[in-house]
Amino acid sequence: MGQVIQHSESQLIGKKEITGILLAGGKSSRMSQEKGLVLLYGKPLVTYALEAFAPWCTEILISSNSHAYDHLGCRVVPDIIANSGPMGGIYSCMLQSQSEEKDAKASPQSSKNTERNKEWFFVLSCDMPRITSKTVAHIISLSGDAEITVPWHGGEHYEPLCAVYSRRLLPLMESYIHEGNFKIPDLIKQVNTRRILIPDDPVLNEADFYNVNTRRELNELEKVMSDNEPATSEIDLPHLPQVLMIAGTGRNVGKTTLACRLITQTAKGFTVTAIKISPHMHQQEDPGEVLAETNDYLLLREGGSNSTKDSGRMLAAGATEVYYLQLRHRHLIAEFLKFLQHLPSNQPVIIESGALLELAQPGLFVLVKNKNGPTEKPGLDSLGYPPDVVLNFENNEFDVDPGRISFTGEKWVIR
Repeated sequence: MGQVIQHSESQLIGKKEITGILLAGGKSSRMSQEKGLVLLYGKPLVTYALEAFAPWCTEILISSNSHAYDHLGCRVVPDIIANSGPMGGIYSCMLQSQSEEKDAKASPQSSKNTERNKEWFFVLSCDMPRITSKTVAHIISLSGDAEITVPWHGGEHYEPLCAVYSRRLLPLMESYIHEGNFKIPDLIKQVNTRRILIPDDPVLNEADFYNVNTRRELNELEKVMSDNEPATSEIDLPHLPQVLMIAGTGRNVGKTTLACRLITQTAKGFTVTAIKISPHMHQQEDPGEVLAETNDYLLLREGGSNSTKDSGRMLAAGATEVYYLQLRHRHLIAEFLKFLQHLPSNQPVIIESGALLELAQPGLFVLVKNKNGPTEKPGLDSLGYPPDVVLNFENNEFDVDPGRISFTGEKWVIR
């Protein structure tokens, strides 16, 4: 029943909300200790999986019968049925999330999105440290409505411990487990499965799925990574093709002017979402609709095109939705990436800020400067990619016509 995916571009994840299931169970007899806590370049294996999940998962469950992972801040779920292997761990986590959902629905404070939050699961074993957030995003983006979306080497060789699963599988998994059949490949063959053929895929690589079971394999991986691994900025960044990011070399260099012009011309054919990000917190005279707020993080939806704020100017320019993010700590940007994944995957997004550049690669990166300000942007040389175009702004005009920049329906391009 499987569908083969041979050539497909990674897209922004879209409307799916994903729960991560990190498989850290097993007896780890060949490691002589908890496998997930074994160090690779001074970092526990389990941390690599958590980092791969972080931008995309609304919640992370750890499948383990040990208390060794309690300190990580994620819910640890023991096996409901002993010695049932990875299938039992996945089943237990799905069932636990379903129980949480029922409890939430019984509460008057339950979220309207609770059911969606628990519908899809990304399963990842802790012993595949070369799986990155880019890999996770790519597999999710291809999953559609399939009950399982799994990387596939061909023949009978799948990667079921790095795959997307639907909660609709629960009844069938339960029957398998009670029959004593814990073979996930048997499940893959029976349900609506989307198989991603690894040799033909533009993003996945055979080496990504290197599995660490022994000290010897750990040492081999350390040697391979030290000899051949690209810089982190080249492999870890999720690619967001429908996002255009505008950064400037300083203040008042024309970033908002450019954003508004691009919004106006793009809104003629598409529904445009615009976002303004500020790296500091300050009082709002007209706050709009507050979507999320802490002492260090504020996400607003702009409510009025008459506002003189930059976000108000974007709404007046023709954006359908405008969001304004303020944050005190740069690491909170990772939280905002979770928000981005819920935006429609076939509509353009324009972001006025360079704050995301270190955590995600946009479809188009535009750098704006003027002759009276700085000519370089600090930190730009540390990125794994350069600006796609540099615009000089003077007398309210740009030396490159913004009309050359357009959205194709899938990604941003410059002619």
